[in-house]
Amino acid sequence: IGTNQFELVYTPNSSNYNPISENVDVEVAKADPYVEWPIDLEAKLGQTLGDVELPEVAGGEISWADGDATLLNETGVKQYNLTFTPNDETHYNVLTELVFLVVNDPAAPSVETTTLPNAKVGE
Repeated sequence: IGTNQFELVYTPNSSNYNPISENVDVEVAKADPYVEWPIDLEAKLGQTLGDVELPEVAGGEISWADGDATLLNETGVKQYNLTFTPNDETHYNVLTELVFLVVNDPAAPSVETTTLPNAKVGE
């Protein structure tokens, strides 16, 4: 990570031309790691983000950017930010991603659906 200087030498295939050399600076920056962000996250009304189980990810860990103490006080599909902190912060950037979280009401009755047999109207 950083800037390094290298000597670049060009040697032509033809003796009609002279070789040339030049010093060049090459800057290497931190890389963005590949992260498999979790999907299908669910929680219950009244829980906090800290109560939501986050999966383990390779190369680092994910956490709630909004804070573990954030209270989930509304049902529905909500958006929150997750932060990925790589194990190797020298070479990789910390990333943040907006993810969806389904907040369910545990007091709401569950609805079961059934599949009706195929029938034609009038039969």
